[in-house]
Amino acid sequence: MQIHNFYSDALLSIRTLFDKIIFRPNFIKYYSFNIANRTFELSQRDYKPNRELPAAVIMLQTDRYNFGERPANIQNLTIENINQIPVLHDPKTDRTIYIQEEHIVIPIIINVNCESQFQAKEVEFQIKRFLPLTKYIQLYSFTSFLHIDPNLLLRIDMDFTKRSITNLFTRLNKNLGRAEYCFSMFYRPLVQLTSIDTNISTSNQSNYSVNVSIELSNQCPMYIIYDVPKRTIEKINVEFASFGYEPISENPMRPLFGNLSSNKMSKMNLLIPEFEDFNLTTMTHNDKTYKSFEIKFDPEDFVIKKSMTFNFLDIHNKIQRIEPTLIDEDINTVKFLVEENFYNNHLNASITNPVVVQFVEQT
Repeated sequence: MQIHNFYSDALLSIRTLFDKIIFRPNFIKYYSFNIANRTFELSQRDYKPNRELPAAVIMLQTDRYNFGERPANIQNLTIENINQIPVLHDPKTDRTIYIQEEHIVIPIIINVNCESQFQAKEVEFQIKRFLPLTKYIQLYSFTSFLHIDPNLLLRIDMDFTKRSITNLFTRLNKNLGRAEYCFSMFYRPLVQLTSIDTNISTSNQSNYSVNVSIELSNQCPMYIIYDVPKRTIEKINVEFASFGYEPISENPMRPLFGNLSSNKMSKMNLLIPEFEDFNLTTMTHNDKTYKSFEIKFDPEDFVIKKSMTFNFLDIHNKIQRIEPTLIDEDINTVKFLVEENFYNNHLNASITNPVVVQFVEQT
């Protein structure tokens, strides 16, 4: 089974570490990654020949296994492995899909380009303030969303079209224009600062760089395991053609599961990292400014019904109930209209902090 590039999640998590922990929000003006394609490097709506500073260039290096690869992870052994994590569960049939992980160390080099010597020294000071040199420390967490083949779910009778499957999410595949399914994994990596150096040798440089070397000690997905119709272990392979659009989240996604009464079920949990992909527009009425957006699916992927209600897990990990302005079953579309202040405070999603729209149906 192929998933998206997990390493892109590890690189994106550095953005969460910097923006939420080490520096004040928006201190780093621009991020660039060495394993990205052009769509990941540059926002389609933000083409600029020059970038504001400070700007961070984040580069992935060769990873290694933390404890040496264990035989239970590299061979399809029939011996029971207790280090398996349940990731998808069908409450009605009590069927579960597990993931097997291996602990790895991911070396990352970060170059932070600054506009002055003092700004470079500030960057150095803040990083050393939170990351002691050569010491592993647990500072932040993030949620990764790993692809799952819908045919696999149906094959083991996890019918997501009829039942609510715990921890199942949907996101838009921009490359194909279709919905795809994934499950969430919550990670709390250990971070070690291995070296840091500031280049301020002369006063007439065009920019001043801080060269940082860190290591992340974190789990990496290796196998998917399920027992229906027989015990099966599937290898997880990285699909290198699919990366650049897959979000991670600062939220653990826990409020989504358990917030519904017994007579309601979640038909879909849709990840939205950018509302611009959903026809986001701004309008003014009676001296108030509003944001409108619409969610549309191919009927083969999902059918929107007028009986549905909609919960939004906002950027602060809070559930917001929003009434739609229109549900058009003929074109399979639902439209929303919210005040601009509400949108900016609760729905201003990003690739590291997406909003989740929960489609709820009465049972």
